Amino acid sequence: MKKGYAILDTDLLGEIGIIVSEQGVEKICLTKESFETYLKINPDLKQDEVLCRNAKSQIEEYFRGERLIFDLPLVIEGTEFRKQVWKALTEIPYGETRSYGDIAKAICNPKAVRAVGSANKANAIPLLIPCHRVIGSKGRMVGFMGCRTDLQARLLEHEQRVYRQYQHLCKLSENPYKQN
Repeated sequence: MKKGYAILDTDLLGEIGIIVSEQGVEKICLTKESFETYLKINPDLKQDEVLCRNAKSQIEEYFRGERLIFDLPLVIEGTEFRKQVWKALTEIPYGETRSYGDIAKAICNPKAVRAVGSANKANAIPLLIPCHRVIGSKGRMVGFMGCRTDLQARLLEHEQRVYRQYQHLCKLSENPYKQN
């Protein structure tokens, strides 16, 4: 099976790595360091812009504020529990957040809050499976990518800014003669 990677340089996070196979997106590394580590573990992986074109394009659109929902095939590997959690994450609307407890309730396992956190941490496809939208019960960012809540904050701020702009445009289109 063919597999390759692309590097996307973003203003928001810097360089990120996108790993794609013929079946779909397998991994996204949100930091240059994590991507370099992944390449060391997988030395035979080669850059393949053609294979990664669609994924890279949609992620670029996301960072430009032009895409709210991804439409890409994903290669998801994990336990059934983790897959349940990751499916629930994809149902968190763009620009919104949910707590770990909310996700545990959404998968009908309200006592599994810590296990939801572990599943979040094991998510290999952040952005597309939006684990950055999960926050602590008191509304604080906790545990994103270990201790990278700075990245989580940037992603959430980006989405909230884009969402506010989108809402503003929708309000203007409702009444084109309305003055602000």
